[in-house]
Amino acid sequence: MLSQLNESNMTLRWSIGSKIDTLDPGLSADYSSGNVINNLFEGLMREINGEIEPAMAEHYTVSDDKMTYTFYIRENAMWSDGSHVTAFDFEYAWSRVLQNENSQSSWLFHEGNIEKFSALNESEFQVVLLKPTPYFIEMTALYTFFPVKYNTTEIDDSVDWSIDPKHLYQMDHLN
Repeated sequence: MLSQLNESNMTLRWSIGSKIDTLDPGLSADYSSGNVINNLFEGLMREINGEIEPAMAEHYTVSDDKMTYTFYIRENAMWSDGSHVTAFDFEYAWSRVLQNENSQSSWLFHEGNIEKFSALNESEFQVVLLKPTPYFIEMTALYTFFPVKYNTTEIDDSVDWSIDPKHLYQMDHLN
């Protein structure tokens, strides 16, 4: 069946109920934008039917004191332009949320007891908590914690990549 699909019948029509304010996971705070973001991006973990499972993270480890989480990014995690999603993309995205004065979601870092986070290398992303937080792993499925690609968000200050779909990702490989 999928082999019969072509570009002319690959249109998704979706009633979302209200105007989308932004498709930037770190800046979004409204329900409609969040629903679209959840269908465009993926985080370290994802929630399916109430169960949390690995998404961009192939797996993760937790220290004995339950305060250090290390996520191992899937080798086949790719952006739509074919480049690899790396731990540095998560570090950049999380830092953006905390540094952006327009972010309405930075409080989640406090709620999650997140003390610090860093990319150890391209495939390992580490988060250190202030204290054990049983719901932390579920929080990584929230769109505020989704990665964004540095060279997409920082290309041109005159272009809002999160509103104009042609700038959301570089899709040259689809042409």
